Amino acid sequence: MANKNLLNVKGLLIDNLSVDEVLKLVNSKKNSNKNNIKKDKKSSKEKQNSEKVGIPFLPRIILINKAYIKALPTKVKNVKVSGSKVFINSLLLKDFQPKKGQIKVKLSSNLAYLQLLTNIKNETIFINGRNSYLKLKDALFKEYKIDFKKRKLSPIILKGKVDKKGLTIYSALKGRGIISGEKIKIRSALVKVYGKFKNSKFFVDSKLKLSTSYTPKLFVNSHINLKNITYKAKIIAPKVVLKDKKINKLLGKVELVAKGSKNSVIANLKSRYIKAKIVSKDMKKASLKVTTNKIYLKNYLSIPKELSKSYAYLTLNSNLNLKKIMPIKVDFKLFLKFD
Repeated sequence: MANKNLLNVKGLLIDNLSVDEVLKLVNSKKNSNKNNIKKDKKSSKEKQNSEKVGIPFLPRIILINKAYIKALPTKVKNVKVSGSKVFINSLLLKDFQPKKGQIKVKLSSNLAYLQLLTNIKNETIFINGRNSYLKLKDALFKEYKIDFKKRKLSPIILKGKVDKKGLTIYSALKGRGIISGEKIKIRSALVKVYGKFKNSKFFVDSKLKLSTSYTPKLFVNSHINLKNITYKAKIIAPKVVLKDKKINKLLGKVELVAKGSKNSVIANLKSRYIKAKIVSKDMKKASLKVTTNKIYLKNYLSIPKELSKSYAYLTLNSNLNLKKIMPIKVDFKLFLKFD
C-alpha cells in the first residue's frame, strides 16, 4: 500500500490510491478478456456494446481521494497563462463519468484570474457561486483597446451547472468607470448563458441596471441566439436629464427596442413626443424616419394667448450610408397650425 502514487500521466499526482487494487482490477480484466476470446465473436461484440467501457486494462470504477495538478506556464497568442492548478477531493468516476466529488480550479493569466469551485453529484457539475469568480486585469482592457477608464469593478461571480444535456451559467458584476468620457455606474449586470449540447443551441440573456450623467436610471435587457447570431434588445431610460429643460420635456421616458442579426437591424425609438425608426437589411445602407407628436408652442415659446392652441409637428426621412455617415441628406417637413 502507498499513500502517494504517480500514474502514467505527466504532472498528475493521486493521493491515497492503492496500486495493489489497481493491479487486481487489471488482472481480472485480462483474465476476463482471455475467456471472451474463446467465445463466439458475435456474442462477444454484443456484450461489449452493452458495456459503457470495453477497455480491458482500465478499471470501470476509480476513486480519487486527493489529487493535485499543476500545469507549466504557457502562452497562446497574447494570452500568457502564468499558472493553473487543479485540486481534486473524493472524486468518484464510473466508466470515466464523474459521479460525485469536488474539483477546484485556479487559473492566472496576464488578462484575468479565474477560480472555480465545483461539486459533482449524479454526473452533474455544480459551480459554487460563493467561491467561483473571474477577476479582470488592466491588461485585458489595454489588449482589446476597451475605453473604460478609472474603473472599479467587482469580481465577476459565477454559478450554474453543467451536465450531459447542456449547461446553465450565471454571472454577476458591479462597478463604475468612465466610458468615452462619460461617467457610468454599473448598479448590477446579470448574464445567463444556457443551451443544449445535442442541437448546439446556446443563448445569452442579460439584464443591466446602469446610471449615467444623463440617465439616473438606465435598464438594458437583451437576448442573443449564438447559433444563428440573432438578437433582441430593449433599453429604457425612465428619465433623461439634459442642460436644456425644454428638450427634457420633449423626451420624457425614452425606450429603444431593437432586433436583428449580423447583417440586419430594425430599431424603434419612442419618447414622449419623438419617435424614430431605423431599418437596415445589409448593414451597409439604412433608412431613417423620425416623426413627432403635436408639440404645443406655448410650452416652448412666448406667444399671445390667442394662439395658445397652436402646435407644430415634423417628419424627417433619410437614407444613410453606414460606411460613411456624413454628410447626411435629409427630407425635412415641418407643419405648423396656428389656432
